[in-house]
Amino acid sequence: MGVGEEMDIQSGYRLKDKEESVALDGLLYDDDKLYTAIFENNAFATGINESAQVMSLEKEIERERAYFAQLFENSPDAIVMLDSLDRVIKCNRCFEELFGYTTEELYGEFINDYISPQELKSEAEELSNAVTAGSIVKRETLRRTRSGKNINVLVQGHPIMHRGLQTGIYAIYTDITEIKKRERRIERLALRDSLTGLYNRAFFSDSLKKAAREAKHGSNCFCVMFIDIDDFKKINDNLGHDSGDMVLKIAASRIRKCLGEDDVIARMGGDEFVLLLRDVASRSEAAVKAKKIIDSFKKPVRVCRRECHVSISMGITLYPQDGWDYSEIVRKADMAMYSSKNAGSSGFRFYVESLSQKSREEFEIETGLRHALYRGEMFINYQPIIDSSKNRIVGAEALLRWRHSERGLIPPGRFIPVAEKKDMIAGLGEWVLENTCRQIRSWNDMGIRLDFVAVNISVKQLEDREFIEKVRRIVERTGIDPDQLEFEITESISMDNLKNRQGVLNELDKMGIRLALDDFGTGFSSLGNLKKLAVSKLKIDRSFISDINLNEHNTAIVSTIIAIARILGLSVVAEGVETREQLDFLRGESCDMIQGYFFSVPLSKSDFEKFVKLQSSPGSTDII
Repeated sequence: MGVGEEMDIQSGYRLKDKEESVALDGLLYDDDKLYTAIFENNAFATGINESAQVMSLEKEIERERAYFAQLFENSPDAIVMLDSLDRVIKCNRCFEELFGYTTEELYGEFINDYISPQELKSEAEELSNAVTAGSIVKRETLRRTRSGKNINVLVQGHPIMHRGLQTGIYAIYTDITEIKKRERRIERLALRDSLTGLYNRAFFSDSLKKAAREAKHGSNCFCVMFIDIDDFKKINDNLGHDSGDMVLKIAASRIRKCLGEDDVIARMGGDEFVLLLRDVASRSEAAVKAKKIIDSFKKPVRVCRRECHVSISMGITLYPQDGWDYSEIVRKADMAMYSSKNAGSSGFRFYVESLSQKSREEFEIETGLRHALYRGEMFINYQPIIDSSKNRIVGAEALLRWRHSERGLIPPGRFIPVAEKKDMIAGLGEWVLENTCRQIRSWNDMGIRLDFVAVNISVKQLEDREFIEKVRRIVERTGIDPDQLEFEITESISMDNLKNRQGVLNELDKMGIRLALDDFGTGFSSLGNLKKLAVSKLKIDRSFISDINLNEHNTAIVSTIIAIARILGLSVVAEGVETREQLDFLRGESCDMIQGYFFSVPLSKSDFEKFVKLQSSPGSTDII
């Protein structure tokens, strides 16, 4: 058989020209010796198979080497191959780009001498020793680039094994700088106040708990300071909320500069800040710190090209002198702060047990009110209002109630004055209005349609420039008819407030919302003022009703109020009616509506629904 010819082989393989390759198992080879051996012996099948297996294995190894070489070189992670002594053998492209060193520069050098920050040398050696001992390690840490920049990396160390022996180390570095930045941003959102950059309430609470635990197991003491900016509402009202925010930022900065590295400052909300001062064991030390902080506010604050003087009031407690419970320490500092504020702005006071019971109760009520809404402690009861001539329910008054988580039901007469005094009444009033409107809508859907539901509105709400728009949004959002809503305002509105808020009352009247003057007879209203107010109803104060037929003076006042209302075209509601004698007298005077315990106490919404359904059910008798 000549060159270039083909022959059949028993094994089924075909041999081509010597200058070509042998087709074997799908692989091409060019091997003179193999070709010669094949033609020297017809019994060549065994030799072919053995040689082919060797060549196939070599080619497979070559392919795997090429694969791993490309994987090593093109990996998105920075990889360096080290010998068993931690010296560099080879770096991949990503390593060179990340750290700025080439293989030629690092070859034979100890890797930790180049990329480990000095303060982390011992940690790096610890990781290397662990891998050298056969462990796989994984840790987030810092490494330094050629330019001297520290970067966050995830370091993974893997031993290189050959025939059961370790011959080197793979060190893999994943750049997690952006991940750590995102984590810090998330942490900032979770633990920091977005406006001032200070810690928030949650972080402060955790820090205080930790400090209390450490103090219990040692001799450490610490101090808590509760700070409030004096007359901050005036800043917001006169300069605007943006200026108010700027004042808060400046205040936060000034307070922070007065503290040590281990101290903690947090914004509790609004214009309140709370401080944790470690290693402050005595009142004298705390007083020095407090004076330094107060003095930092002597310099005027410049906001929107204006200078304004800002002062702070501060309350101070010491641990453990003022209590062992961390929450008690903060509460007492808050109480001391308000004691300082009541005594005059720009000062500080320590908590003392000699605070009067009345003041202490006010502080506790105020503190509780700040959390009552979001803790779900507030609720609304509804007291029926009866048409005296038709003996039917025509409306109801929405009455705010507070069931404290620890102290139980707190009467309105105790918490409403505190809310008014501490400028919290507007927030509570808006919550009542929103929920009452939702309830009106719910009752309408159930087929219980009242002529009106009355909501008490404070002077503070009328002074809110956005009050009209807030009311409009709530009415539109809940989908009720405005004429089903009645606002009760107290007669104690001063003449100045009357002048300033007459337009607000007129706007409410244009919206179709009824207006009633509550507690009528206790103030100094004149007929002229009544004509200016867009009210359609007068409510006679319960103090006059209670003495009807017993006190001639009060009896005359009630009769006169009803007569005046009739002349002015106003309807009259008598509140606080508790006896049959009072009811008979008021009906005799043609009083339009009756409200009081004689008919019903204030009811929960479910009990009110039962009351209405009972009176309107077939076969039911008149209410009285």
